[in-house]
Amino acid sequence: MKKLVVIFLCLSSFSFAQKEMKLSLQEAIRIALVNNIDIVISDHKIGLAENSLRKRKARRYPKLNLSVNTGYKETIKKNEPWSFELAGSQYTVEPPSEDEWNNNLSLSLNKEIYTAGEISSQIKEAYYQREIAIIEKELAKQELTAKVSRAYWELVKAHLLVKLEEEMVEYSQGILTIVQERLKVESIAPIEVEKAEAELKNSKYNLAVSKEEAKEKEIDLAFLLNINDRTIIPIDEPEREPLKIGLEEAMKEGLKLRLDIKKSLMDIEAKNSALKVARSMLYPKVNLSARYNFDGSNRDYLESLKDIEPSSWDIGLILSWPFYDRTIKEDISEKEKGLTIAKNILKKKEEDIIYEIKKAYCALEKAKEKISYCDVSFAEKNLKISQLEYELGKITFNELLSSQLKLKEARYKEISARIDERIAQAEFIRLTGVPK
Repeated sequence: MKKLVVIFLCLSSFSFAQKEMKLSLQEAIRIALVNNIDIVISDHKIGLAENSLRKRKARRYPKLNLSVNTGYKETIKKNEPWSFELAGSQYTVEPPSEDEWNNNLSLSLNKEIYTAGEISSQIKEAYYQREIAIIEKELAKQELTAKVSRAYWELVKAHLLVKLEEEMVEYSQGILTIVQERLKVESIAPIEVEKAEAELKNSKYNLAVSKEEAKEKEIDLAFLLNINDRTIIPIDEPEREPLKIGLEEAMKEGLKLRLDIKKSLMDIEAKNSALKVARSMLYPKVNLSARYNFDGSNRDYLESLKDIEPSSWDIGLILSWPFYDRTIKEDISEKEKGLTIAKNILKKKEEDIIYEIKKAYCALEKAKEKISYCDVSFAEKNLKISQLEYELGKITFNELLSSQLKLKEARYKEISARIDERIAQAEFIRLTGVPK
């Protein structure tokens, strides 16, 4: 029985170990890009855009149609009606009719010869729409990467805070032991023990809260990675990385490299092509049309094909020119307004980019400044001195507790500042469009 219990415990621990997933930031981003449904949707949108482009290009080729029909008709002989008079009344007899089957097979060819630039403009519009779909996929990947990066560092921060609270519990347990030893020699009042016990309970409570917060952050990251049956353990440390670009260069490069700028430029080109398509409707179009007909008469269609003979053919050019169509004018006006809106969107996007980069740079500088103000070593030395003074009876428990809280606050600020710097730097790089 004991062996079975041991085996069960080993299997349980192995199963639990399997559920842990240690991830670096780059691995987390890679998993997110593979599993995210938005990226899959973007791929389908690119496929639709490519289909639309191929459909526009297909208008360059001739169309060949085959039509087959069969039917029953009643024809009247072309003899003159027979009239006669009987008993003073005039009578007319119509000639007898004939029933026959009419079978027809027709081949037709149609080719657009001149479209006033309509086809080429439609192809260009479809091309730019495909480019927009490709850029939108890259934008979706960038946005997802930014979300994963933020969620990852938030989880790292939560884990560091859990370690901090564990240290505080361990320290509170040590202080309680010291207080209990001092009570034995009657150098302090019993209330000091109660204070130490209360502080230990408070530290354990804070540890439980920090673990719950870490679990919430883990759920946020797991949702982005589309992972439901693993415990995510981040392994990257929030080490400082030098920034390779300044504010002025970032604004200049951002206006050149940002994908949303490229998307706006593609949208302007697509709108311009759509306007050319609308304007082409004002000009004449020329089509080449050719047709060859075969006729036969037999109730059995297959039998009639044996004796079928060509009956007629025709070939010619068809010129069409809309002399007056109010809808064409309104369509042109609509496309002109759409082009104007697209150009204004580009201007607004450029202004937004400058603002976003400046704001991100300020956030990054603020995070760096916070790190420079963090002095954990001083708080650690102060706590060690306070602990010695308390053991010697020179300070009260409340004064010792104050030194402990100051160390905890200093470490919390340092952890937050380091994480904030990594998040701010990643956001700044994303907004500039410049790779690391």
